[in-house]
Amino acid sequence: MARGLGDREAETCRHLAATSPDAVVELVQRVLTRAVYREVLRRVFRAHRDLVTFRTWTPTRELVVRCAFKGVVTTNYDPGIVDARMAACPGVSSTGFASWTSEDALDRWRRDDVFDDQLPVVSAPGHHNEPDAIVLATS
Repeated sequence: MARGLGDREAETCRHLAATSPDAVVELVQRVLTRAVYREVLRRVFRAHRDLVTFRTWTPTRELVVRCAFKGVVTTNYDPGIVDARMAACPGVSSTGFASWTSEDALDRWRRDDVFDDQLPVVSAPGHHNEPDAIVLATS
């Protein structure tokens, strides 16, 4: 396949996924071009909209943001928790979230300055808008 994994590579990935996720990531990166790899990540981890409610977040995420937490650290790549935060917390803007790539934002978390914002969110493994910075494996 020119734009994806062939049947053999896909089967190898399925076989290795449970025991060697780093090997799967490396294989996929080797087989796909950088542009295709980035687009795959962007598509896989983008916001998914519910066809009935049109929401991009789950009821569980909404419950999380309605709790009396000072902030949220998420391991999701998509913007669902940020979208739930904006819907559940009146007056909150689309700012107030960051990923591990933002040194300034992480410094604010370390100093507790970030809690001046209403329910700040940090996405630990990165997010879909930064496919080059998404953490999929230890390598």
